[in-house]
Amino acid sequence: MHFAIAVVCLGCVWHQLSLAQQPVVHNHLTDNLPSGISRRVQRWPTEPSRGHIQPVQITAPGRIKIGLAVDGTFLPAETGSVSVGMLIGVVYRLQVFNIPLYEGHEVYPTVEILNRLYPPADETYQFPIPVDLTLEELELAIGGKFVTRVIYLEPPDNAFPNQKFSDQQKYFDVRAGEDPLEIANRLGRPMAILRIGGRLPEPEGPSESFLFYSPPLFPYQRLSSVGAPALPTVNLWKNSSINYPEPVRRGGTREKE
Repeated sequence: MHFAIAVVCLGCVWHQLSLAQQPVVHNHLTDNLPSGISRRVQRWPTEPSRGHIQPVQITAPGRIKIGLAVDGTFLPAETGSVSVGMLIGVVYRLQVFNIPLYEGHEVYPTVEILNRLYPPADETYQFPIPVDLTLEELELAIGGKFVTRVIYLEPPDNAFPNQKFSDQQKYFDVRAGEDPLEIANRLGRPMAILRIGGRLPEPEGPSESFLFYSPPLFPYQRLSSVGAPALPTVNLWKNSSINYPEPVRRGGTREKE
């Protein structure tokens, strides 16, 4: 697979080339929608992805630390890369720190998964949605800027030319005033939104709303497909305005609101 990124100070877009996909229709997309709303207003079929847990790989350069929110707090941070299963249609808050030249600063991006990939059944772990945290964008966030990146699945007949070096990601800039989500919608299937900058937790600690009520995470290792168990499918609450799945308890409980 080949990937590319489009970057702008108020919006960015990724390319992804790969995998069989089901026919979709997506309208009414705009990057101006609040976190968590983008998935709900799309008009593509929802049942194939409802309750699906999508593998996601979050990476950062060097010794940058990445923390995930669980049960109202951040877990001990991992260095460089985190692989995890995320639910579709909810928003996850990250904690990012140990940034070179900015060791005293922390950034709190969000990741919102919009749709799922359709790899062969025995290769689920081999095709996570890639979410890269770049040093440049983290520095922009520390400087008070807000960056949005939209990761999308690129149709094979509209793919970027092959990369000379397969481990390098191509990117292009979205011009000021353009909506990265709308551009991704035109070019392919939007898969996820990464938002960097804009909010910090209160001095006494992150609130439940800041953490988007800590939606469940499903840790996994990037195992070979041989013998790798499938990630589960979760039944969603039928009467939940937040639309979270039934709780996955980790040393505590979550009550429905």
